[in-house]
Amino acid sequence: MAFPHFDSLSETDKLKLTVLCDVKKICNEVGSGLSQRVSFEKQAVELIAEMVWRKVQDYGTDLELFARHAKHTTINADDVRLLVRKNECLKDRIKRISEDLNSASSSKKRKKDKELDIDLEAGSSNSGTDNNLIGNFDMMDDLLDD
Repeated sequence: MAFPHFDSLSETDKLKLTVLCDVKKICNEVGSGLSQRVSFEKQAVELIAEMVWRKVQDYGTDLELFARHAKHTTINADDVRLLVRKNECLKDRIKRISEDLNSASSSKKRKKDKELDIDLEAGSSNSGTDNNLIGNFDMMDDLLDD
């Protein structure tokens, strides 16, 4: 493993390292994708990562406050839409993602209900496995390779 002390880091430090590595990866992709190759200094990448980290913290705080104001304890899609309300492009993208998740969720629910009906008819209690709609964030291997 490229970073043997990773397990000894706090959860916050692991997240910060993940953000730093992802920012580095994005900078490399963007820089190499331009017609005239551009590279980023280490300090610039670190500053960008710090800005991203602070912005994510601000988003988290705002989402908590929106949920609390709406008198619920779970942050939901409406809270996220409220967060991005001033950015039209992002607002449209979040709306599409939310609609896709809702349709996938209702489709999945119909499928589970159908499976449950079949299981009940057969006398079985197997209700199937639950798939993650967002995807598997297995980015740590990519992170540690750099």
